[in-house]
Amino acid sequence: GHNDTVARMTTYEEMYNRTLAGLAYLDTVLPIGSHVLTTGLANGSILYELLHDRIHPLGRVGPPITYSKVYSYLECLEISPCNGWLSSNETLRAFTSERAVNLSIAVHDATDAYSSKNFDSGYLDFPFDQAIQEWISQGGEPWQLIESVDGFHISQYGHAITFDHGYNPINLIGCPRLIHTLSILSESLKIRVDIKPSLDIFVIFFSLKKYSL
Repeated sequence: GHNDTVARMTTYEEMYNRTLAGLAYLDTVLPIGSHVLTTGLANGSILYELLHDRIHPLGRVGPPITYSKVYSYLECLEISPCNGWLSSNETLRAFTSERAVNLSIAVHDATDAYSSKNFDSGYLDFPFDQAIQEWISQGGEPWQLIESVDGFHISQYGHAITFDHGYNPINLIGCPRLIHTLSILSESLKIRVDIKPSLDIFVIFFSLKKYSL
């Protein structure tokens, strides 16, 4: 929500070091044989594109208020959850997307570089773009996957389809160091999804430290 949002954005180096620090912390608290999955940032560039000209819930009674007006109001108050993406400034949105990709690369690189004692690990890109395509194929509209009040976070529909599409065990086969979890976790906590083989427990680790966009 800061006016100087570009200057305050997390850098590659900061994200890399924070991810390493987070993984090191997990190494002190997780039991031997644990499994950690890190993931990159969601593609927030679609937020403004999908919602800017739609009516916000606050505008459904009385004068119509669009999401772009709500975003501008929050920015004016310096309480926007993300000035970089929730902005009418197309250049700023593009720069924010570029930085987000860079931060995801930092998480990937740190995950690949870290040598753990108690767990194996793997990295996945945040699968929201694929989830949107899946939602569309089911007859849905992309804006329905965004939480309607804040216009920023994923809705319950979005969480469900993102998990089913991205963290379904069949998709984890792309993580070499996690392949064996498909068999060795079969008698654990019995967390099931729709397809076989099933993963029963794993840790999804984003970052233990705050990052800024």
